[in-house]
Amino acid sequence: MSDHVKVYGVKPRIQYTANGTSTSYDFPFAIFKTSDINVYFGDTLQNDSNYTVSGAGLSDGGSVVFNSAPASGTVITIIRNLSIERTTDFQEGGTLRSEVLNNELDYQIACQQQIAENLNRSMVLPPYAADSNLDLTLPTPAAGKAIVWNSDGTNLENSTIEVNSLESTLNTYKTQAQNSANTATTQAGIATTQAQMSTTQAGIATTKANEATSAVNQLNSIRTNCILEIPQDIKLVLSSGTLTLKAGSKITAPDGTQTITSVDKTATLTTNGQYMVFAALSDGSLQLNSAYTVAQCGSGSTTPANGNTYKAFFNTTDNKMYRWASSWGTWPVALPIAIITVSNNAISSIDQIFNGFGFVGSTIFALPGVKGLVPNGRNSDGTLNNTIVTISGVQTYSSFGTGTNPNLAMIITPQMVIGSGVFVAQESLAASGRTYIPSKNRIYQTNGVEQSCFVFASANVVSGKVEALKLNLPFTAIDYGDKQTVAMWGLPDYSTAVSISMTSGATKSFTAPYNCFVSIISSGTGTQSYITFDGETINRSDVANQVASVTTSSMYVPYRNTVNLHATGTTISAKYYALHD
Repeated sequence: MSDHVKVYGVKPRIQYTANGTSTSYDFPFAIFKTSDINVYFGDTLQNDSNYTVSGAGLSDGGSVVFNSAPASGTVITIIRNLSIERTTDFQEGGTLRSEVLNNELDYQIACQQQIAENLNRSMVLPPYAADSNLDLTLPTPAAGKAIVWNSDGTNLENSTIEVNSLESTLNTYKTQAQNSANTATTQAGIATTQAQMSTTQAGIATTKANEATSAVNQLNSIRTNCILEIPQDIKLVLSSGTLTLKAGSKITAPDGTQTITSVDKTATLTTNGQYMVFAALSDGSLQLNSAYTVAQCGSGSTTPANGNTYKAFFNTTDNKMYRWASSWGTWPVALPIAIITVSNNAISSIDQIFNGFGFVGSTIFALPGVKGLVPNGRNSDGTLNNTIVTISGVQTYSSFGTGTNPNLAMIITPQMVIGSGVFVAQESLAASGRTYIPSKNRIYQTNGVEQSCFVFASANVVSGKVEALKLNLPFTAIDYGDKQTVAMWGLPDYSTAVSISMTSGATKSFTAPYNCFVSIISSGTGTQSYITFDGETINRSDVANQVASVTTSSMYVPYRNTVNLHATGTTISAKYYALHD
């Protein structure tokens, strides 16, 4: 009896970059007949007369052989394309053969993989987004327009501003204004008739200058006052209920001293609830305990008399962490590194990792290395004069008070009067009397005093205690009005592939120069290719237990993160693609 096609958990899609000489390109997923394959050169679908497909009916895939080698640099995409249909019909009382049933089930699983691949490349709402009255229908495409949420945040619409032509219009207006002003100045000393003409020209110049200023303000409102960089020092991984702090993670003590972990540290917890995660300053060991729920972690200028309310406490006076056993004792741990949830008696999610910013009790803290862009007036030619500032040391803010509105959404501004990093907490720029003036590119108090700061987060404070902290993502502008713009849609674009030199059997360390997509393609009997984060054990059991040949491996690598590339085989092609949002 012939064996049926086995459909493994392999993505039904693979890409290559042609070298100008090779004609054969493998695909690792199963197909049922040769017409189940679509091939693209760039974004152009190829006629199947230009190539031959082998491997139909084989579980491990096959290959596409082109009549002539594709031109060097051509991006080749090979993707499974099945007709979504049933292939068999079982008759009542008829023979139910295992081969026919297996083939039908394999075909349907392959169809589901194909649908999943398409869904993964589509725009979707995050699982935590509200779904009431939302209409995600895209508006009719309009050249040069951005897609934005409407004023109610319920559906999408085209922007009123043509963003592509805005800067060009700006330059045109500035040139026209300058030319008109020059003409007016030249004609000012001429006869009365010409002086009248001069007045007319001056009026035109004023109108154009006002239009230019308005356009400049619109453009500047999306270019100032933002977070530029948040260090990704803490690397946490959750797998099958086990939380792992990866080697190379950097944890920070309240006094600003930092420890870099040398090996992976793991922990588990089985009591359901939401917990603060701490790490020991000595070696990074994870400190998880059913007593350290978010509600039982507090902060203040005086450690409580007993442990009735809090089991872990950050004393802002002596800048130390304490924990309660039968009495309070100093606790040599870093500031909390994350919040997790335990459900069904196992760690089920990492809710927030405190990279750059975090909170405990009534205290919000910022860690060294956070960079922000502060509006700092204008240059003599009218262009923006923004200042990049970096938070040094650990900065904290705890003066929320109890408040009359316990659910007040707070806007936090780290005060950056060049060099310092003191927090100033306000309800909002407007409510605090702070206003951003686009024409001056500065933030002012009501008394006219300039404020050198940037808005970095909003906090939910209940009775003086922080319950949530939502960061403004790096490179996301803070609008001084009430509108919000959509920053990203769908998948990011890839740049041109850049080769990474590798030797078979040797480890290659790669540090991402941008947010990158890294891939390895190798061939040969017994090939093994895989990618690990720096500090992760290379001889992992899941690698050792893989099938004989693993020809492809890929991973998303954030900017400045380091990974290790490993491959054996007769031919190895390693590349990275910079991601453009």
